[in-house]
Formats: sequence, C-alpha cells, structure tokens
Amino acid sequence: MGHRKAVLRVGRLAAVLIVLAAVTAAPAQGLLGLLAPRGTQDAFMSAGCPVGVEVFTPRSCAVAPAVIMLHGAEGLCENPAVYRMTASQLAGAGYVAIIVSYFDRTGTGPRKPDIGKDPVEFRAWVATVRDAISYAACLPQVDANRIALAGVSLGGYVAVATAAVDDRVRAVVEVAGGVPNRYVAAMTDMPPVLIVHGECDETVPVSEAYKLERLLKARDVCAELAIYPCQGHLLRGEAQRDALRRAIAFLRRVL
Repeated sequence: MGHRKAVLRVGRLAAVLIVLAAVTAAPAQGLLGLLAPRGTQDAFMSAGCPVGVEVFTPRSCAVAPAVIMLHGAEGLCENPAVYRMTASQLAGAGYVAIIVSYFDRTGTGPRKPDIGKDPVEFRAWVATVRDAISYAACLPQVDANRIALAGVSLGGYVAVATAAVDDRVRAVVEVAGGVPNRYVAAMTDMPPVLIVHGECDETVPVSEAYKLERLLKARDVCAELAIYPCQGHLLRGEAQRDALRRAIAFLRRVL
C-alpha cells in the first residue's frame, strides 16, 4: 500500500513538472495559453494576400450572427490566448467569432513605431476587414445580415472606420480605441456602438471615448459608453469580465 502511495505521489509530481515545463517553454502565453481553446484555422484573400483567421463556432448548428474580432497594435503574436478565450466565450453565447490577422495584408510587424498613423496602411486594414465581412457572410453557419465588429485599441479604430464606410456592419464593440479624424465625415450611417474604455488609460486617453460618443450622439446613433474607473489600457479582473458581459448583452439587444 505504501509503495502504491509513493507511486501516486511521483506520478502527481511528474504531472506538475510537465505543466510547469510547458508554461516555461511558452512564457508569452503562460498557463492561459495552454488552456485557451483553439478555433478552426482558415484564410481569405485580400488584395492578393492571404489573411489568416481563426473561427470559433457555437455548439448549435443553427445559423448565427458573427462577431469579427480585431486585435490591437501588438498583433496576435504577444497574447493570442486572451483573444481566443474571448472568442470562445462569444461562441458559447451563440456567436460565430472570427479573429482576423489583418496585419497579414500589409506585412505589418507588431508595435512598429507610429503604427496606425500611415493613412495608406490604415485604409488597407479597413479594406481587409471589409473582405473579412465578405468571408464571414459566406460561411454556412453565419447570418449574413447580422455581422458585428469588435476591436481593441488600434483594432477599435479600424472597427469604427470600417463601420463608417460599410453598411453591412450591424454593430460595433469598440474597446480602448476611438475614431480616426479622417473618417469622421464618413460617419453618416453608423450602426449601434458600445464604447468601452479604462479611465486611466495612458496609451489611448479616455477623451477618445468621450469624443466618439459625442460624434455618434450628434448623428442620432445608438451609442453606449462604459468607462471603468482605475483601469488602464488593458482592462483587468472584474472590469474585464464585466466588459465582456456588457458586450454580449449589447450584441443581444442590437444584433
């Protein structure tokens, strides 16, 4: 009996060591990266360039609305696990969630200096997202009339800009971003927008959230604003969880 217990202890220790070794081998994602679910890898063409996507689908086979997810300036190489966990939760709520690597079209490296300030590059990203909408609309499980965009930071700017020029976008969840000045004039027929921002954001000031809200309300657009006190550019803890719950509730109302 004592020998059996010793074997069990050794087995548990070995399992712990395997997990720790795996976490150490992938420091950028850590344990979350190991536990994060994976979607289906796919791609579509945009201006002759393959653009990678990862698709998360609900368990039900019924036709469902889609949420196209747009990463920030860090791309998807630094912390893909957070996007995957969010996409998985959206799929669990009944949405087809599609993470789009929109940097693929321009070959942009993550966090390059002055990222997002080149108007030509930015327009290419908007065009890529419009191609992503076309891709999503052709998926058999997606209701082509109910497609939303959800963007974080730089992705938030891209999401708002795309919605300003593409009436197929039926809702936007914009997190820690804003609206580029050169797209303000195009905001004549915007869909409902949920604006989420940390009050203490030092990367994108919270004034960008208030500016976007003012512009939308001046155009009689449905705009909801959620400002989280004591939160920075990346929401953490309960604020992060609340923002996701709020986003899902918003999408259920408007999409």
